[in-house]
Amino acid sequence: MNNIKNILTDRFGRYVKIDTTAVDGAKSLPSSNGQHILADLLTAELNELGYYTNIYKDSTSTVFATLQATQADAPSIGFIVHLDTAPGTSGKTQLQTHKNYSGGDILLNKELNVWLKVSDFPELENYIGDDILTSDGMSLLGADDKAAIAEVLTGIDLIKQNGIPHGQIQLVFVPDEEIGLKGAKALDINQFKVDFAYALDCCGIGEYMVENWNAGCATVKFKGQTAHPMSAKGKMRNALIMAHQLISLLPAQERPENSEKKEGYFWVKNLTGDTAHAEMIIDIREFDDNKYIERKQFLEECVESINKSYQAEFVELEISDVYPNIAKTITSEPRLINLITKAMTNLNLTT
Repeated sequence: MNNIKNILTDRFGRYVKIDTTAVDGAKSLPSSNGQHILADLLTAELNELGYYTNIYKDSTSTVFATLQATQADAPSIGFIVHLDTAPGTSGKTQLQTHKNYSGGDILLNKELNVWLKVSDFPELENYIGDDILTSDGMSLLGADDKAAIAEVLTGIDLIKQNGIPHGQIQLVFVPDEEIGLKGAKALDINQFKVDFAYALDCCGIGEYMVENWNAGCATVKFKGQTAHPMSAKGKMRNALIMAHQLISLLPAQERPENSEKKEGYFWVKNLTGDTAHAEMIIDIREFDDNKYIERKQFLEECVESINKSYQAEFVELEISDVYPNIAKTITSEPRLINLITKAMTNLNLTT
């Protein structure tokens, strides 16, 4: 078991050293060179292991590999993992291992007095007695999703080493999940022929997701008018003020920091600009299909209200659907959940 743990953590350590931060707004796929580098590393490792076939990296740095079936009547299963890490906090990860965690806050960076606090992350104390891997507080660790990359490869190592019968298993490592599922949307589905697949992207031990948000992204552009402040009365139109007008119309309790479970929200994710021009990005999230439509309509009404107050079309709104709730798809394939619950039971895990 210690040997497996070492293999797992060594793999994870190799992967997090590569900065694969996604670049929002980039025109290329993948959006960052680090994702090319990680894709090349994975391709080399898969070839070196010797038991994968059909290994290749396509032009988007999506990596494919297949483990051929040893049990003919078993389903063909896919595992999808992403290469990128979230934009916003980039930089080289300094991996730290906190052995045999005994509880309480964890010091990440003594010089800068950065702590991982139980008050912020109470789930930490679910892992007393375990080793905790962290960054030094100056970058993302990259566990999302590099922990999953290490886990799926090490899990298949165990299958091979123990001669466990299995159906065909196909692995796909996609780029740029964090910026709108761009890699998944570009995936050549003809190269991914499985009965069903699991996305490995969360959660705590014993947790799995059977549905997700309906997700949308709103881009709002504000057209202002500059003027010298000495003679601005009746002439200046401040795009930033217009942006704040829109923010003030959004329900204060329907933000990520004020919501939980299945409560939908608007997330004002980015605001850039000046007096003359401003642009805002708002993420829209809602589980219920009808409520999701209502949220989009609400934003349209807010923009219409601001334009009406100026008696002109100074605010432009564009809403794109990013991905739907997958609940209906999952219920159409009962084996998806049946296999998970059986595996959890075999491992004595509470789901």
